Amino acid sequence: MLTGKRPTDGMFNDGMSLHKFVEKAFPHNIGKIIDPNIMPNLEDEQHYHETVRILSCITQLAKLGLSCSVEIPKDRPVMQEVYAEVVEIKETFLELQG
Repeated sequence: MLTGKRPTDGMFNDGMSLHKFVEKAFPHNIGKIIDPNIMPNLEDEQHYHETVRILSCITQLAKLGLSCSVEIPKDRPVMQEVYAEVVEIKETFLELQG
């Protein structure tokens, strides 16, 4: 959802996967792989502080997505933990909007 790419995208071959794609960019280059429809103004200096705060929420979502897609299912968080984290990220994001 965050990258705009599907796990079946043609770029994911020869051992590359959506999980590895995000993992390689995480956390410092996450802004470079975000779908521009989600974050179109990453370079807009006028909205720099807002962009940084939104990017922080996106980074948290990416981290959660990575933990939910680790190879061994028993190492993934349970849905209650995922839900709680999503709610927390949502609340943080809504505070930024207010």
